[in-house]
Amino acid sequence: MPRVLALMVIVAAAATVARVVVYGLEPSPTVSSLQGYILLSAFAGGVALAFSRPFLLVLVPFLTVLFGDAKKEGPRAAICFLAAFALVFAVAISGVPRAIATLIYQSEWLVDPAGGVVFLVGGLLSAARLLPPSTTDPASSVWARIVGSGAAGVLGATTGGLMYHELDPAYDSVFFFTANAVAASHAPLTVAVFSTGLGLTYVVAGGAATTMASRARWARRILRGGRMLSGIATALIGVAVLTHRFGAIRAVLF
Repeated sequence: MPRVLALMVIVAAAATVARVVVYGLEPSPTVSSLQGYILLSAFAGGVALAFSRPFLLVLVPFLTVLFGDAKKEGPRAAICFLAAFALVFAVAISGVPRAIATLIYQSEWLVDPAGGVVFLVGGLLSAARLLPPSTTDPASSVWARIVGSGAAGVLGATTGGLMYHELDPAYDSVFFFTANAVAASHAPLTVAVFSTGLGLTYVVAGGAATTMASRARWARRILRGGRMLSGIATALIGVAVLTHRFGAIRAVLF
């Protein structure tokens, strides 16, 4: 729970800074009248869409990270994955900061092959249970945590870079209830609030699953099976990206 609260504080602080950068201390009346509805919709939409078909593209690699070492490294790695995904997703959707967003847009020729390799290797390592395990040696344990969290962050950032195009229509659908919604919903603050709702839903659900697995033998068996299946699915997404067949997966999910 303290880690979840810390994540919420960090996201809220980053969102506040982004809000001031984009709108200034005195936002226009139009933005003020829309802001409450849009932010509420953003958080509710993040919760509601967490397990929808389009966001299975995010859930599959997230489960690979979460099940990597459910007892110790899972929660930490899961938060690193979600933070990296949310950062890349927010920058790509909002276009702020412009320089970094432009770099993301212009690097698509590199993101696809590199992302495919990251998904393929990460998925196979998870399915084969070759990810760095926990250890009782303090020095090795620290190194394992750094490696595991770093790998989770790379996978999360890769997920955001590969999939923001596919997720953008589902994200925009949350805001169709009001005029000028799409333009207003692409503000950094709004994307950050959406990512918070999405991430907290995954963290709570994943935490409940791993807690149950630590107390029940049958749940541990399901967890081990889930690790293998999520790893295989992540690897298959990587193969689809590398062979330019990712469109077939999109057709099924959208």
